[in-house]
Amino acid sequence: GSEEGTRSLILRVEPQHNEVGLRMWEAGYFLTEYILAHPEIVRGQRVVELGAGLGLTGMAAFACCGADSVVLTDNAQFVLENMEDIVKLNVLPTTQVVVKSLDWSIGGPEARSAVGEAGVILAADV
Repeated sequence: GSEEGTRSLILRVEPQHNEVGLRMWEAGYFLTEYILAHPEIVRGQRVVELGAGLGLTGMAAFACCGADSVVLTDNAQFVLENMEDIVKLNVLPTTQVVVKSLDWSIGGPEARSAVGEAGVILAADV
């Protein structure tokens, strides 16, 4: 951003596509605004975002609020590929901002692996 202390994040939205994970939803905006107003919630934490879609909330937690690391999860392959591209477009370290496949509705070992030792789990519109 142009103001001191601000950070802009790039998103790639595909509203013409039927996949819900390629759109930005109001709940995602509201959750992002909430953590930006209360960065202490995620600061220094390992954050996992369920159903991350475009990854805005998780990326904001890392890039703007001081989260130690973020795991952005979703289920559809093209949503995951779009999120990986968005992380690269924002020049975020892929060792600390990780994109993982997760069908969180199933649970089990896959979910435990993705969530791991999360200090904070974020979810909007799931």
